[in-house]
Amino acid sequence: MEKDGVSICITAYKAQEFIKECLDSVISQTWFKKHKNWEIILGIDGCEETLEYVKSIMSNYKNLRVLMMDSNKGTYITTNTIMKEAKYENLFRFDSDDIMCQNLVETVMDKKEDCSYVRYKLKNFGSSNKVSVACGTVYLTKTLFEKCGGFRPWPCSADDEFYCRIKFNEKTKVLNDILMYRRCHPNSLTQ
Repeated sequence: MEKDGVSICITAYKAQEFIKECLDSVISQTWFKKHKNWEIILGIDGCEETLEYVKSIMSNYKNLRVLMMDSNKGTYITTNTIMKEAKYENLFRFDSDDIMCQNLVETVMDKKEDCSYVRYKLKNFGSSNKVSVACGTVYLTKTLFEKCGGFRPWPCSADDEFYCRIKFNEKTKVLNDILMYRRCHPNSLTQ
């Protein structure tokens, strides 16, 4: 595992409507202009329609690896699978229907210091402009991920449980920067 690089880990299920906009936001990261050690791992959670769409656009995305689950396992099992495959120490968990601000990776990498888990602010777009702290889309180290055994294989809220499990024993940080936009729609896990 390489210590200095970044792995962006994205899970997708029935995401063909949003995935291009998400991937475009990932490859436009300012950090990637200065660094060569990065990858995008897209875990498709058993959805053939999303896989077929991604195949049609994937040549536009440098450093993209696609892993297809054999059936719909759920976002946290898919997350665990792709994070185990990540080749870099610095992991960013992200959702396929959300958008990264261009400075997300650079800001987190500059401000994380010696923290192994970093949350940041997000702004909803679509139906609401609410600002809140991200919990499901976060930065964490692969060392922390492996030490804790990953996320619970729950249908939802395993990201909250993961944070509760580590917050008293690990150095964590919450940045005051708005670094992403969360899409609110009827099919999102948040809803």
